[in-house]
Amino acid sequence: MTTTQQFKRYEKKAMKVDSKVISGREPYISTLRHGDYTETFLTIHGEGSEDPLCMFDRMRERLQKLNSGIVRMEGVGLINTSGKAVSELRYCEDCRDCSLREPNHDGTRNCPVSGLYAHTISNAKLQPVWLGGQIVGTIYEDDFAHYCFLNNILPELNVLAEKQTEQVFNRFEAALKTVGMEFRDVIRTWFHLDNIFDWYDQFNDVRHRFFKERGIYDALVPASTGIGGANPAGVSIVGNLYAIKPKTDEMRIRAVPSPLQCPALEYGSSFSRAVEVDAPTYRKLFISGTASIAPEGHTIHLDDIDRQIELTLDVVLAIMESCGMEWNDVTDAIAYVRDKEDLPAFDRYCERTNLSAEPVVVIQNDVCREDLLFELELAAAKAKG
Repeated sequence: MTTTQQFKRYEKKAMKVDSKVISGREPYISTLRHGDYTETFLTIHGEGSEDPLCMFDRMRERLQKLNSGIVRMEGVGLINTSGKAVSELRYCEDCRDCSLREPNHDGTRNCPVSGLYAHTISNAKLQPVWLGGQIVGTIYEDDFAHYCFLNNILPELNVLAEKQTEQVFNRFEAALKTVGMEFRDVIRTWFHLDNIFDWYDQFNDVRHRFFKERGIYDALVPASTGIGGANPAGVSIVGNLYAIKPKTDEMRIRAVPSPLQCPALEYGSSFSRAVEVDAPTYRKLFISGTASIAPEGHTIHLDDIDRQIELTLDVVLAIMESCGMEWNDVTDAIAYVRDKEDLPAFDRYCERTNLSAEPVVVIQNDVCREDLLFELELAAAKAKG
């Protein structure tokens, strides 16, 4: 493990958003300071077949240096025995009892994990969200809003995939209700669907019905990622979400269109291309899973991973530019690559364009269409002066 450190500082007017990139396999760290609060976003990249316990130790060592509460911590890209990427897993305080300890096909416990992600905040009171006797998320607040993350929401195992999807949405609602929120407060969702090609249309049908019944189309349609991924529970779907309930009209939340793509609603997917949170002291941008899709909604650059990545980044960067954001403002990102042999392709793009790959964890997952080879999601943040 290298001890060489490189620091990058970005200061614009009175804002302070620091990005620290440490060489080798040390964390990518982005810090957002606004008002009395400091939010820190840490991404640890895995080192090949590194034992997950070592990654947790590295993350724990970093977190111990922060006087902050943990809003969210997840493992990204665990590979299970079938070779599929497993959906994001919640952090386990005692790693020896964590599902990351499941053995590989050869009986070892040296499971490759692509990365760990943590989001912390200082000077904010954090409380757990309970559902069915289990902690399923975190709620906290600042001067302008209440914020809630729900993680690893699971359905029952032995029912059809469509019924499982209904259960996940109903459990979202039930958990939000316990903290005084409703689904209309949700700004961002993540769904990992096992065998996604077999039933993605049915998933969209269930989501559409739920949104229509709850009046979501008359409010804010959340940004979202719908991606392939198995899970240790063996269910068809795992859901996560982020919800914000403003305390004041000064907190504005809006859907952001893509300058280069049509709304996903036009081809039957119920999500916004991006959502911007505009608070008095900061702005955040959440960009949905984005892929090589033409303005009319069809896949382009078939069988060409490099051109699909190039178009995807053109779309993502155009959304960021439309909101006054730059790549330096990225706090965290995940790149999904369909085929294992194409995992190096994103690094090739970054080398060719001089774009930093440090904020991005690259993992192997099926994307929502069989002809899509690549998808990228990200979040960005910027303080106001």
